[in-house]
Formats: sequence, C-alpha cells, structure tokens
Amino acid sequence: MALSRTHNQSRRRSSGLSPRQRLLLAGLIASLALGSLWLGGRLLVSAFKSYQASRFLTSWEQQRQIPSEQAWQVGLTAAEQAKAWYPGANGQLEEQLGYFWQWRAQQLSTQHQQVAQLAAQQQAISQFRQATQLRPQWPFAWVGLAYAKLVANELDAEFSHALSLAQVYGPERNPINARVAEIGLIAWDHLTTADQGLVLRSMHKTHAYGPSSRKRLFALASELQRLPWLCRQLADQRAPCPAAKEPQA
Repeated sequence: MALSRTHNQSRRRSSGLSPRQRLLLAGLIASLALGSLWLGGRLLVSAFKSYQASRFLTSWEQQRQIPSEQAWQVGLTAAEQAKAWYPGANGQLEEQLGYFWQWRAQQLSTQHQQVAQLAAQQQAISQFRQATQLRPQWPFAWVGLAYAKLVANELDAEFSHALSLAQVYGPERNPINARVAEIGLIAWDHLTTADQGLVLRSMHKTHAYGPSSRKRLFALASELQRLPWLCRQLADQRAPCPAAKEPQA
C-alpha cells in the first residue's frame, strides 16, 4: 500500500503544471475565446447586413420596379458591408453584389447614361464570375452570369458555358428554369442551336411546373411580343394562346 501511495504521489507531481505553464494555458484559452467572439461577431454583422441587402433585392424583383437612386445606394452599402465584415471570400455575397450592379445598369439605361451603364454591366459580370469561382456548383451564380452577359450583349462562349452549367446544376429548380426561359425569350434569334435546345427544355419545365409559373412565362412572352411563338413552341392551345381551329365540315 505504501508503495502504491508513493507511486501515485510521484505521478501527480510529475504531471502537474507549473504556475508559469498554467498562466500560459490560461492565456491560450482566453485567446481562443476572444478569437471565437471576434469571428462570431463578424459573421453576425455580415449576416445582418446581407439580410438587409436581400430585402431590397426581393422587393425590386417582386415589384419589377427599377429602384430609386437612394434605395439602390442604401442597398448596395449594406451588401458591401456584408462582404467587408465576412472573414474571408464568400460566393453568396459576391452573387448578391452582382444583382445590385444589374439593377444599377437597368437604372442607368433609363437615364441614358451609356458609359456608366456599360461600367455597371461589367461590374455585374465581374461579381458573378467571382461567385461562380467560389461556388462552382451553385446554379444561381451561373444563371446570374448568363443573364449579366445577355444584358451586356455578350453572347459568347462564356455566356453559353454559364447557361449550360446553370441547367446542369439546377435542372429541376423552377427559378433557374424560369430565368433560362426568360433569357431564351429575349435572345432566341441570337442563340446557338445548342443554346436554343437548352432554352426549350427550360421553357417546357417552366410551363409544366404549375399554373402560376405558366402564367408568368406567358406574361413575359406577351410583354416581349413573343406569345404566338411561345404557344407554338409549347403546343399550348389554352388561354392566352389561341385555340385550335375546328376543322370545317
């Protein structure tokens, strides 16, 4: 028993920490805790600013209304602050900035400021490129890049690549198919044969997704004066498409 007690006491003495070691350990723990608080604080602020920015984008998209100068600037500032506070690169925040610059280009187009409009278009393309690099399998970034290229009238290989990957990574996502269909309605005559085939698949999926999706698709086609063409492509004879003529006796 005496030998056992002596062994245990010796082990406790050998495994104990000196005051200096305890102080260093406490400092390390405190540093880790402070680092976690710092990181958590930055993530929290970034998330809040991103949420603020997204409220602007959602409102403009739902209302299909070009924002005022003040609203766009406030929203952009929130998106930029979200990126600044995030501790690292973030594809979602780059994508969000891309949408803001797309709206800026539309805003400037109504003001006939061509140079500034072109600059905004290129900034949107740049943001979406960064978003696709950071999240290469996220379809919304790819369709955002394709749409930005369309707006800039750059229907090149990069445009076709972005359009294709949007469908590859989001084949059954209705918002993706709806945006691809919109791109097709706008630019059909300038698309390659391969792009036209891809667009038609998205049009059929958007058309079949549900009544509200079909309604939005035909409303856009009517706005773009492509309603009869779309009805033929989809072989749709329900309103607002013209009904088939009954064969004469």
